[in-house]
Amino acid sequence: VVGIDGDVHLVNRQDSGLSYTKINGTTGVVLVNNLRIAPPPVLGSNLSIASDMYGHLHVAWQSNIDGNDEIYYTKLNNVGGTLIDDLRLTTNNADSLAPFIVADESGNAHVVWVDTRDENYEIYYEKINGSSGTFLIHNLRLTFNSSDSFNPKIDLRRPGFPNVVWNDNRDGNFEIYFKGTFFNTQPVLSSVGNQQTNENQALAIQLN
Repeated sequence: VVGIDGDVHLVNRQDSGLSYTKINGTTGVVLVNNLRIAPPPVLGSNLSIASDMYGHLHVAWQSNIDGNDEIYYTKLNNVGGTLIDDLRLTTNNADSLAPFIVADESGNAHVVWVDTRDENYEIYYEKINGSSGTFLIHNLRLTFNSSDSFNPKIDLRRPGFPNVVWNDNRDGNFEIYFKGTFFNTQPVLSSVGNQQTNENQALAIQLN
């Protein structure tokens, strides 16, 4: 991800853990090289990184360090220093997979992932206070059907208004669905629709 400082911030799986690298966006000089930010085991490429307007980095990843696949969160400063360390977002016996994260204008983190706690694959959402690490919205289920929902992506249409897309096979093949999620004191879910057929959706929402 490119931060507000114009530098490139990378998080990658190395030696089964997570490492952070910072590269000068103008010269290409490596400023921070493979700084370990999370212990093993971190699974595959199931991690996501976002930068906020304050230059902080928000990282969500999947790990089975506690015995099953769970979602974790870490917040870093712009040189890889830990601000919020290894916050566990999911605490159930099912598997939680494939997180995707964005940050809002207040520095809060918004995370979506796939969860199997309901005996099929459903999409869940979390909002995290970027200062304290407390949960502002915790383990909110977004999909409710007997089919499987996969590959969620989230973006913010405007401050505090997350929007989510995902793959869903409720109609017998995989199609793209959208949900606009508007949060005041309580969540109100709106606007679920079939957008188009696509068996390998990897769409980052582009909204004005």
